[in-house]
Amino acid sequence: MSDDPVLSALFRLEAGMTGLQAGFATLEKRVSDLHEGQASLQAGQAAIEDRLSTLERHQTNLRVAVMDRMDRLEDNLTAIREDISVNLGAITHDREALENTRGDMRSLRERVDLMWRQIKRLEQQVRDITGEA
Repeated sequence: MSDDPVLSALFRLEAGMTGLQAGFATLEKRVSDLHEGQASLQAGQAAIEDRLSTLERHQTNLRVAVMDRMDRLEDNLTAIREDISVNLGAITHDREALENTRGDMRSLRERVDLMWRQIKRLEQQVRDITGEA
């Protein structure tokens, strides 16, 4: 090498340029890797968004199914309550009819007893009139 300062500066410049070119090549490789990584992240994000949409759709379907089931159960419970009310009403009616029947039977027995006594008295009067003893 010569002692020429210009030439020496040019060599240093050339070495610096070679280093810069190598740095730019490395930088371009890293930028390319970043683009690939960003594309991969975007694809992953799109997959997550798809899964989230599917999950929201399933959640909505589940909510609708649960609400339908709750409505059917509520309708069944209402029907059971109505059946119980009707049956309790029938039992109350039957109990009242039974109590009324007991009262009617008691009244009928009293009338039959009175009629029986009246018949016995009339028989006795007929025997007295006819002379039968």
